[in-house]
Amino acid sequence: MFLLNDIEKIINEHGSSSILKERLGLIQDKAAEFERKFKLLEAESFILRKDLAEQKVDNARLVAENLDLKVRLDNYEQATHDDPTEEQMEILKLLINSTLRVEQITVQINRVVAAIRLDLEELTDAGLIEIEPALGFEFVSLTRNGRKYLKGLGII
Repeated sequence: MFLLNDIEKIINEHGSSSILKERLGLIQDKAAEFERKFKLLEAESFILRKDLAEQKVDNARLVAENLDLKVRLDNYEQATHDDPTEEQMEILKLLINSTLRVEQITVQINRVVAAIRLDLEELTDAGLIEIEPALGFEFVSLTRNGRKYLKGLGII
């Protein structure tokens, strides 16, 4: 029996070492797979960090551009009705208390219709008046900005 126990012990030890070798091989394969995944994730992380840095630079550029556009818009809005001509001021003063038809403005100012239409277009572009068509006529009135502008000048 002693001999059988020794043989059985040798077989078990040999079996255990082969199982151990298999398990070590699996562990090594898993470690290699994890290392490959880790390297891929590192590369992806590098690319994402680079993209983020580029996006931050682009965002800063867009913020600066937006600010510049806001300043330019404010300057444009101020410039569009800072200097109305004397003729345009005459039209604005006529509209203080009432809405008038284009024909009525032409008669009261006694100027050529084409010149008055040009002034009306510029005042409309400046946001100081609005022209509303109704009943086959064009009615001209001051806008809120037009009233604010005249009030700022002390006319209203």
